[in-house]
Amino acid sequence: MTQMTPAKIAIERGKVYGVILAGGLGSRLNGITNSTKNAAARPKACALVLTGLGMDYSTLAFERLGLKQVFISTNASYTSQIQDQMYKPKDLKITMWPENTQLGTARAIDFFLKSLSKKMGAKINDCTVLVQACDTPHNLDLMPMLESHLGNQGSITIGVIPRSKYLLEKESKQRTFATVVTEGFDFTSKKQVGSEYEEMLDAYYGRNIGCSKPISYFCEESDRDDSPFISTHIYAINVEFWMDVISKNIRSDFSDFGFHIFPAMASLSLPQEFRSRQIDDIKKAMQGHKFEAYFFPQQGAFWRDVGTPYLLWMANKLGLSGEFSIPESFGKLWKQEPWGLLGVNPETGEPSKIDLQARIKEPIKTQEKDKKAIGNIIGQGCDIGKYAHINNSVIGDHTIIDEKVHLDSVLVLPGTPEKPNYIAKADLTNSIVAGGSIPGKRILKPISASGAIIYRGIDEESKEDELIIGKLRK
Repeated sequence: MTQMTPAKIAIERGKVYGVILAGGLGSRLNGITNSTKNAAARPKACALVLTGLGMDYSTLAFERLGLKQVFISTNASYTSQIQDQMYKPKDLKITMWPENTQLGTARAIDFFLKSLSKKMGAKINDCTVLVQACDTPHNLDLMPMLESHLGNQGSITIGVIPRSKYLLEKESKQRTFATVVTEGFDFTSKKQVGSEYEEMLDAYYGRNIGCSKPISYFCEESDRDDSPFISTHIYAINVEFWMDVISKNIRSDFSDFGFHIFPAMASLSLPQEFRSRQIDDIKKAMQGHKFEAYFFPQQGAFWRDVGTPYLLWMANKLGLSGEFSIPESFGKLWKQEPWGLLGVNPETGEPSKIDLQARIKEPIKTQEKDKKAIGNIIGQGCDIGKYAHINNSVIGDHTIIDEKVHLDSVLVLPGTPEKPNYIAKADLTNSIVAGGSIPGKRILKPISASGAIIYRGIDEESKEDELIIGKLRK
């Protein structure tokens, strides 16, 4: 008989709710999310990572946890697009929670909890909310974190991972992570011990995997080398604590977890422009409450930030190399091929069309680490023409690749049955095709690009509808 732990009991009684924050404008993704530029723009939550959308990984984590109900907090204008494209587990009730105005992360949760409390009354105070972001795909097991949070009677628990593992070459120029320091770790010692710092960091992390420790320092978008742990944007929140302590201190200019709420809960002093009575009130109220970091295990786990075009492209590249282990199906049908995964129409059972003379390259597996390599992923409803060359690429659903097109390490975001992607006369490497036709109905000249993000939209200078080619690392 399965032992009923505090977390399992809470889930069984419907005392744990899942929330996915998907209301951000995705301004860092620019050409992918900006509808004034891209005719096929999509919400940040709908960015493709291997076989699923970025937000699908959060949905899957909640499904594995056994939750009964999940809410998607999103911009009202994104609701239908997200609902049409997202992964919908049959045993998980998913409710869209639209925001009519941009609320920010903390105000979105506050709006959600206040609305829910009107229906449930005092019963909501006995609940826990698990919050995830839509742009950090991962395969982390949330049950141990929830067990730790409930067992410690935590107020807010933040999942963390080592900073060094996820800071890739050139990534620091694209993103500085929210970082935390926990009690018992001397983050200033890097200047004192030099090369021994990394060994000390690894030993400290190893001792605390699966445990929670009080947070003494929190900084959003920190580029400090001596801030060792990254916030995963996975939070467990005690509803009663939130309503009693945090809710009354939230306003429009104090509405973000990373910039406002969490720094106020830790010992970090905020910049002068953020000093307010709210910070002092929260700090005083934290006496007797627990603000902790839960250390996720590293073995067999992945976590990625896909908040910029470069990071989105990099996540797919790493995934194809095998870092993400076996890709999830997310309710779709896939056929295994020597070169990778081929999408299958679930209604007809027909796989995407690939001309017999197309060349899709198999991954070269020379070392042990290469055995997990996937190769390529081609979604459902695609048509690959003859002499097309595809290598180390992810091709989203409903994409037509014309003959002689070359794609090497390219991410093609999905089209739709009504508006499929059309790629012709193209030779692309290390790039993203962000939707729309390339180069449209009028094929005028070949396209050759590397390190680019490509979409169809209105050119800022000519004001005409044409192909836009920007820099991926912009």
